[in-house]
Amino acid sequence: MKRIFSAVLLTSLLAINAMASESDQGKITKLETTVLNNETILKYESYEVGTIGGSLDVKFTAMVITDPAKASVVATGMKVTIIGDKNVTSSVYLDADEVKSLSDAVALIKLTSEKYATEKKEPYTELMYSSRGGFKFGYLNKGAGAGMFGSNSALFIRTPAMESILKDDEKRIGQMQSVIADALFKMGSK
Repeated sequence: MKRIFSAVLLTSLLAINAMASESDQGKITKLETTVLNNETILKYESYEVGTIGGSLDVKFTAMVITDPAKASVVATGMKVTIIGDKNVTSSVYLDADEVKSLSDAVALIKLTSEKYATEKKEPYTELMYSSRGGFKFGYLNKGAGAGMFGSNSALFIRTPAMESILKDDEKRIGQMQSVIADALFKMGSK
């Protein structure tokens, strides 16, 4: 009887998790909605703020969309594009508030990774930032003593269709902070 109950409970939890994942995938950002569904003349400004190499290249573009007739900003944010083999791409849009949250997440990941690089206490650690549109950025430490830049740890960037792993390179976390700061500056200066 316990086995049947456990099987039913596990099946129910998996079904609930699958439904939650599907509903999250359907959410899109204000920036993406504006890009895809404009019914008026809008001015699109985009600023290349950086590219970070990993298992695949990850390109970051700050975006500002304005309504020239009303002289007002309609949407701001950042487009993240993972560029794979044969220039296959996967893109996701983050609204300005999500970019700020991503900046906070990168700072926390840096702090955590530095802590584990010196303390070496936790056997497994994963931190992950997720946006409304399905963008994920995170840190994974698979073992004690790995540290962020050891062979058992990595940063990762995921869009709904692709993932790039950023391994064993201390400068990449600084590049992420620089790219995001530049994107926030470009979005805020309009």
